[in-house]
Amino acid sequence: MNLVYLESTIFNKGKIMTSVAKNELKDHLIWKHWDLPYSRHSEEILKIINVKEGDKVLDCAIGEGRYAIPMAAQGADVQGVDNSDFIIERLSKKISGKGLKITVKKQDLRERLDFDDNVFDISATLGTMVHIDKFEHVCEEFYRITKPGGRIIVEFTNKWHITSLLEKLYQVIDLKFRSKKFDNRVPIYLRSMSTAKKPFLDKDCTIKTYGFYPILPNAFPIVGTKLGIIQKIPGLSYGLKKLSFLNNFCQIGILEITKK
Repeated sequence: MNLVYLESTIFNKGKIMTSVAKNELKDHLIWKHWDLPYSRHSEEILKIINVKEGDKVLDCAIGEGRYAIPMAAQGADVQGVDNSDFIIERLSKKISGKGLKITVKKQDLRERLDFDDNVFDISATLGTMVHIDKFEHVCEEFYRITKPGGRIIVEFTNKWHITSLLEKLYQVIDLKFRSKKFDNRVPIYLRSMSTAKKPFLDKDCTIKTYGFYPILPNAFPIVGTKLGIIQKIPGLSYGLKKLSFLNNFCQIGILEITKK
């Protein structure tokens, strides 16, 4: 099993905040705070999603609304799904009184989604599949609940990018030479582009791929994510260019599936 530190460095209003205290995590699987910054990465993702006014959108897992809030602000009707009461409560407080069409229900993505067939114009899961083991099941569910002509947006972490390999090296150093334990870690699942596309290859759909190409890894040996370098200088993290011929070697991959 691949594992990653239960540690988040968040760039928020010019400050770097790290939360690792296990007793503060409530019931959320990964971090106490999931209010990640609106970044260049976010902007590019929202361009791919490209919501229109009146679109019915599913956002799994919605977190604290990094994508849901700007989509709702553009006139989309957003249904969020998250498995954490703690995060749902935080999001509810955040959007209270703002007149945004965002509703949230508690649901584990690894189970059958509590929606009828052919309901959503757009079904999206962003920054979550790296922690989900039942990848094919989730993709099947997304295909089921998306309308014909609708789109499915899936973000995944590619195991063939150099930053992924460097982060693996960091984990090995941590385990073998620093005697770190697995106590405060959650599983991560790295996938290739071909593996990510596999659930849709036998479906009546078109598949478009996008890639993000960080220049530096998210963590470094010894210091981990504590320096926050890539949050301070977004270009180091996302070095974005439209290099579709390199998509098989991107670090963060995006599938845009259009259901026929």
